[in-house]
Amino acid sequence: MTDPLMGSISDHTRSKWGRRVAWFFFGILPVALSYVLMWVVPPFERWLQVVYYFFAYAFFSCAFTMVMVPYGALPQDLTADANERTVLVSFRMAFSVLGGLLSAVVPDLMIKRAADLKTGYFIMGLSFAVLFAVIWLVMFLSLRNKVKAETPATTASLKESVKYCVGNKTFLLLCAIYLLSFIPNDIMSSNFKYFINDVLFMGDKFALTMGALMICAVLSLPLYVLACRKMGKRKTFIYGSIFRIAALLLLFLLGPDSTVFRLVAIAVVIGLGTGVAYAIPWSMLPDVTDLDEAYTGFRQEGIYAGMMTFIRKLSSGVAIFLVGLLLQISGYTAGAAEQTSLAKSAIVGILTVVPILFVLLGIFAALRYPIDRGNSQLIREVVDQRRDGSFAGLDEETRQSSLAGLKDIIDVKRKGRAHAE
Repeated sequence: MTDPLMGSISDHTRSKWGRRVAWFFFGILPVALSYVLMWVVPPFERWLQVVYYFFAYAFFSCAFTMVMVPYGALPQDLTADANERTVLVSFRMAFSVLGGLLSAVVPDLMIKRAADLKTGYFIMGLSFAVLFAVIWLVMFLSLRNKVKAETPATTASLKESVKYCVGNKTFLLLCAIYLLSFIPNDIMSSNFKYFINDVLFMGDKFALTMGALMICAVLSLPLYVLACRKMGKRKTFIYGSIFRIAALLLLFLLGPDSTVFRLVAIAVVIGLGTGVAYAIPWSMLPDVTDLDEAYTGFRQEGIYAGMMTFIRKLSSGVAIFLVGLLLQISGYTAGAAEQTSLAKSAIVGILTVVPILFVLLGIFAALRYPIDRGNSQLIREVVDQRRDGSFAGLDEETRQSSLAGLKDIIDVKRKGRAHAE
């Protein structure tokens, strides 16, 4: 729950570096220190070690929230151009995926080269802590003069901001789109190894296959950015999700007799479909915060980014729980030379049918999502009028007409949609 709180704090922050960038500086030491502490083995009794690691991990989670929530709200402060925001989000997600690949390979290599496990984990933790500190320092130094210090902060309280978020049906739809597109990613990452090991019997090809999938997901991001410029974000998400479903269905073509080439080729296609989850939902968030600002007059991008970050953590927990529960029900036995036919069928179903159902629900949510090219122009006009002070000077009828149109979008009413895509 620290995510929405940090979002509200960043919304209320006033500094010469702007509302978000200041936190990159404040978070350098806490992030680095908290990460190192998680890899220290304290000379305590066992139960005290458990307490120590609980608080060490909680410290890191809070420190990481201190920088990541403002980071998630940063595109809105950097540019008002929708296409530029999409590009920024795509770059962010590309490095996120590459960082995931890095964290999957490098720590193991560092630990194995150490004299013992305790030393290896500490060296790994210290090395990554230094890397984190350098990254956030570079972020701060690069952006401290890029964001206007006079950016107005919201005057809404945390309670009011949360109320606006929960009452904004367009934002709730975006949360659904985000949740339903990322749960399949988590299911894939947590279940794919079982599929490779216990169904295809190609355990030694797991790194190659997942590497190909994730790299192709990164390479697909420019294609989705281009598609957004041509047809808008909502349509791009819908068509990309349909392609993703088709790609997941290709998994049914794999079996124990499949070649490595077929396995990797299908992973490449799935990666291209997976890219839509990285490219679109976060790029939709600035449109929703613009809508909120146009209607309420408050700038509270931070609270929205905090809620999105919280949703992401929730989706990861749901996915891991779901995979574990279904495997347990199917009778999966860890370490068995060969699984039962029911367990194998469950593994295939978890990797195909379950993600497809989530993606389908995501498509239905996107079909209801009301912001398109037609009404986004109204949103942008009112935001600009709010910021230059001209909105209050409009005649009452014009003002009320604009607010009524914005309320229709917030409430996801069909009459509020321009269908101009």
